[in-house]
Formats: sequence, structure tokens, C-alpha cells
Amino acid sequence: MKSTSPIAYIVVALTMLGAAACTKPNVFADYRQEVFPQTAINESSEKVIRIVNPYSDQAQKIGGIGFDGGGNQDGNFEIAHIVVAGKIVPKSNIVVPAGATLEVHMVYHPQKMVTTYAQYGGWVTGEPIREVPLAPNESAPKASETPVHRGMLDITYHSPEEGIVQVELVGTAEPGKNGERESGGGAGSECEAKDTTACFKGTFSITIEGLVKGDPIAYPMSGPVPIEIESGTARMSMDKFPHVLIVLKGNGPGEPLEGQPLSSLSIVVSGAKGITAVGSFDGSSISLQGVGMRIRIRPGEILEEDINPSMDAMADFEINDIDLNTTEPLTTGEITFNLDTTLSDKPSGNEIIDGFLAGAHVVVEMKGLLDLP
Repeated sequence: MKSTSPIAYIVVALTMLGAAACTKPNVFADYRQEVFPQTAINESSEKVIRIVNPYSDQAQKIGGIGFDGGGNQDGNFEIAHIVVAGKIVPKSNIVVPAGATLEVHMVYHPQKMVTTYAQYGGWVTGEPIREVPLAPNESAPKASETPVHRGMLDITYHSPEEGIVQVELVGTAEPGKNGERESGGGAGSECEAKDTTACFKGTFSITIEGLVKGDPIAYPMSGPVPIEIESGTARMSMDKFPHVLIVLKGNGPGEPLEGQPLSSLSIVVSGAKGITAVGSFDGSSISLQGVGMRIRIRPGEILEEDINPSMDAMADFEINDIDLNTTEPLTTGEITFNLDTTLSDKPSGNEIIDGFLAGAHVVVEMKGLLDLP
């Protein structure tokens, strides 16, 4: 998707200023740049964007904070959370009290050793996606040894002044500690049952009371789940938990979304960041406490290639402190896990989604093969 030039935004803002000169003079556009330290593949670095409300007697209202169209197509950057006056707030309908500071906590986690194609900010990087194949005598461009990754974050203000602050995000990547040139974990990752590492490969089915009708459908997991087992203790790093794409289609009688206003809905389940679940393994059963899941919900149907750590979603939230138990003990390599939890009254922070999910009983079943070291 083609990214909109910041110059275009400035032109639009100036046009708005001219058109509203008589009735609404306070329209602005601001442009900033944040540079992250060089970061290795499979690692991350963080920056905090701070913007002070200059008004001593008025609150600022922000309509939303997010990436512009095509401003983070490779998923190298992520909004970790947003803080106002010491409290975490949603990404939309934000109120910054007089004199308070807006803090946007950003994470840079380079996905590939490929420079971003971008033409904004007065400089051009990368190469556009080819629409025709290479000629017989033409060589493919070489990957950069120090790729530059770029993104564009929009902060849209509604009052007391209307306007937009654009923050250009810049990061440079280096190979991972084991020479990785592409981010591992999740889809396509590898797991070798060796030393203390066991590997689970299987399917993932979910039942969400109040949202999904009918029998649960088993969806393939996008990669194996590594589980560390040593001296009877089991550990699962949720950072390495592969994502699962669940596409629900049909809102007619007997269909998954029966009675809902949407005819299709996509749910992406992955591991919560920075969490390790710990428990036990007795030779046939695993139990874990403290499992954390990240849930992203988007209307319509998406594809595997649409999924990245920073994809747009109608709701993006975590469910933590879940217990994982074995319901069918390990037999000839096969095992079944169960996760069972009840959501809070406002699990996602999105009013529409919470209308379906508030207090919902959620049951997950993971069924497959466990390869022991």
C-alpha cells in the first residue's frame, strides 16, 4: 500500500487553515523524527515520544494515534502503550489535561534485513516492490548489511486546535546473535527437540461464549511451540508462541457469527510479550501457570501475509494469568492441552467489542504432538 507523503498532509493542513481562516484559525501540522539505536534481529529497542500540552488552562483532545496508510507495512515498529498523567490510556479519544505530557511508548523490532522503501521526510530509502519479473541479464538487488527501517506515526488532535503531529520513526538493523537475517518465533519458526527443549506442534481451537456459535473449529498453529523442560520444571516463553489466525465467516442461522452485525471477523491469537509461564512436567502431563495471550480482532477476512506485530486492529489486548492443563496425557507422542478463563467486564477497551466479550467464558484446546528431547 502506498504511503501518503507528509508534504501532502502539510498541504492539506494549510488548505484547511486557509479555508477556515474566518471561523477556525487554529489548525496546525508538525513533523518530528525519532531515531532508535541499531538493533539486532530477534531483539528490540524502545523510545518514548513525549509531547507536552502547552495550555495551562485547557485539555487537549486527541482523536487517535496510529500508523498512516503504508506507514508501517513491514511491522518493524509497534505502539507498546500510551501514557497520560501516569496512566495507560487507549489509542483513541485521548484527553491530555492542561500542562500534562502525552507519552507514546514505541518498540522497534526489526523483521528483516531489508531497507524500507519510503519517500517522505526529504529522503528516499529502499526500492519499490517490483511489478515485473527480472530480465534474464538483470541481477536482484542485494540485501543491505545495515538496513534502514522507517515508519510514520500520526497523532491527530481535535481540540482546542485541530491538527496532526507526524513522527517519522527510523531504525537500523543488524543480524541476530546467531546470524539470523529474519525475525524468528511465530510463523515459520523452527524448534528442535534437543537438550532441554521440547516441541509441541498441533492445532488450536477456541470457544468464546457470546461471540462464536457452533462447535469449535481446529485451526493450524503457524509454527511449533518450544517448551523448556528441566528437572520436572516446565517453562513456556510467550514471546516464542506462534500466532494463530482464526477467520469466522457467516452470520446466518447456525453459522459462527449468528446474530452478529458482521458477516466475517478475523482474530489473531499470539503470545503476550515478555511473559514466561512456569509449571511442571511429570513425564506425561504438563501444567503451566501465568500463560499470557495477545488477542487482535479485525472486521473482515485477513490473510497470513497481513499479520505482523503492528497490524491495525479494531481491538488489541492481552489476557494474562491463564492456567494451562493437560486433558489428554502424553501417549505415543500425542497430547492435548486446555486453557480456560473468564474475561473481565472491559477486556479490550473497545466499547463495541466489549459488548460481545464482557464476562465471556473462553476455552482453548491445543491438540497435537509433543516431541521430547
